[in-house]
Amino acid sequence: MMKRQRVMRWRPGGYWYRTRTLPAALTAVLALGLSGCEKAPDASRASPTSAATQPASGATPGAAYVMIAFDRSTSRSQEEVTGDLALIKTVVDGLTFGDRVAILDVCAAGRTEACRPWSRKMPALRLGLHASHEDSLLLADARDDVRREIVKLSRMPRIRGTDLFATLYDVSDLLQETNLPVTLVMFSDMLQDASGIWMSRGQVPEPSSIGTRLHPPALRNVCVSVVGADASTDVGRRVKTFWERYFGAAGSNFSGDRYRRRATAPEPLFCHSRSPT
Repeated sequence: MMKRQRVMRWRPGGYWYRTRTLPAALTAVLALGLSGCEKAPDASRASPTSAATQPASGATPGAAYVMIAFDRSTSRSQEEVTGDLALIKTVVDGLTFGDRVAILDVCAAGRTEACRPWSRKMPALRLGLHASHEDSLLLADARDDVRREIVKLSRMPRIRGTDLFATLYDVSDLLQETNLPVTLVMFSDMLQDASGIWMSRGQVPEPSSIGTRLHPPALRNVCVSVVGADASTDVGRRVKTFWERYFGAAGSNFSGDRYRRRATAPEPLFCHSRSPT
């Protein structure tokens, strides 16, 4: 079977058309070719969904956001503070490529003071998943920045008062800036001594006040650990019970085995294992 096709030709004075006959088999081949071209995907216009599933350039698997809240109130002994600083150093040593870290100063009167969280992002790997010598140097420099901030905070004068509630609201604000999994380590005796609550004097709110008089911030899925709290006394046990309910109402990942008087290694304070760098 033959098929007729109109063909345009140029000649002086304008275009003219003539009809030529193509074999049906050739017509079918051309039709299939054009059909295939119409359906061929354009690699330069990948769908947003497929692009979103690709890892970002320099992204580091296992990266996390580590937040450190440091309580420098007078209700804590110098020995406790010294032990905290040693453990914080170990936490900083474990920061790896792509991590972010925040240092939160637990102030006496919370947001009425100039207690702004300090934050630093660790450099991402520039090429592939293996660190070059220059990558390692950049990571070491970033860790040194964090250490200097910790030293500066540790040299600040001790304060009378502890507004843990305000600090936790600062944590909630920082959560809006990241998609990384978050671990919050609170180096504190967990005695809220501000905003009309004086736990150091035995004034521990009833857990029933949470959600009615006291409203926790949103800390969904944040891994919360505490170092420095004493649950060996009656008041200490009531304080621990209060915070268990408080962190639970906030939606965080909190467990009593991470509410400690002391800790010598950082690994048990994280809900997920950390890969060494």
